[in-house]
Amino acid sequence: MSHRESTAPMRKSLWLLESWRAFTVSPVTVIVGILLGEQVLTAIIGIAGGLWPAESALLLHLLIAGQLLLDGLGLLLLFQSSGNQVARPRLFVISLIGLLVAAVAKNLHVSPTAAAIDLVRLVVPLAWMALAPLGGIADEFLEQTGRIRYLIVAILVVQVIGLIGGRMEGWGAAYLSGDPLTGLLVFPAMVAGGDIIGQAAIVLMAVPVLVVSLKRTSWVSTAVVIVLLAVWSWRSASARVLMRLFVVALCGLLLASAVVYKLGAANGVIRRAETITSIAANSGSDYSFAQRLQEITVEVNRIKANPIPTVLLGLSSEEVTLPNGQTTHAIHATPLFLLFGGGLLWVVAFLIAGIPQTIPYPEASPSLWLLALIAIGTLLDSLGGNTALAPSFGLALAITFQLATLLLRKARTVERS
Repeated sequence: MSHRESTAPMRKSLWLLESWRAFTVSPVTVIVGILLGEQVLTAIIGIAGGLWPAESALLLHLLIAGQLLLDGLGLLLLFQSSGNQVARPRLFVISLIGLLVAAVAKNLHVSPTAAAIDLVRLVVPLAWMALAPLGGIADEFLEQTGRIRYLIVAILVVQVIGLIGGRMEGWGAAYLSGDPLTGLLVFPAMVAGGDIIGQAAIVLMAVPVLVVSLKRTSWVSTAVVIVLLAVWSWRSASARVLMRLFVVALCGLLLASAVVYKLGAANGVIRRAETITSIAANSGSDYSFAQRLQEITVEVNRIKANPIPTVLLGLSSEEVTLPNGQTTHAIHATPLFLLFGGGLLWVVAFLIAGIPQTIPYPEASPSLWLLALIAIGTLLDSLGGNTALAPSFGLALAITFQLATLLLRKARTVERS
């Protein structure tokens, strides 16, 4: 074999490396593409869950795998678009290393799989916070989501058709994933520029998917976002946006009424309304709410049994049995899961994760404010399940954190002056 032939694989590897370095995608394109992928993934899993409910366990695992693939692709492209140069505060790096060591140590008696799952769910939101510079690209983000408005409509149309197909098969359960709408994609496409027909079309398709999901946190978070957007439009004297919000909200309410009765969701919606009333009356008849209370109680008891390491490093992912007989390994409310699972070590990493990306942006733009209002809905919705691996959750954390950092710096600057 000649020298040229023996070095061919090495030359090919170097060529691939150089090609990768030369390949660049703008952060906005990456983020919009990943959110679009999340909506497509949710649509596929949700429709499949309606048509083949017996395969729900497999489909949920496929959903997690799909989210991990989106996370990995998005974070890799963002890292590459930054020129592979990301400012890393030493304390943040130490915190990530600590999370890795802690995940292994506290799950030694459980399994390597539990340690890996524990680590990934804790680190992925932090990675999105550290790499997603949404504070400086909010305007472009809104423009891109507006341009793909009708692509989003097409995805939602498929979801509605899938829901109808599931109903024809006799399926009466909630949407499999529990989060059928990616708010950070759907809301910006609805309110950012463009024609009112496109905005109304998004609402007309999104409402059936949202209603039939039968997920109360999604309903509440959507209502909160609509109210916040209306207040923001009024405060910013944007009569055009306010008029559009009124039109699309009216269309949504009318369609919601039709969906409730025509797609057979009425009984489920009524039951959900009754359980909300039962929460207010503290009757304890709401199964899902009561189970989350039990999860919190059990996890608190685990902390009391071994307070110092669990407060500092978080709880392991071992299975625990709840008073109702169910087994679980975590609290099914994402913020609480992260706090209980990561402890003070995770909190430290969270507080410094977005700092490198907020330094270049001295002002909080109106577009960033708009995205932050929408992100609040995503964070509220995360209280209804474990969405730590969803890219939209990590991005919502990044948006709110960066805005809060900018406002804090502005307040300090005013105070000094």
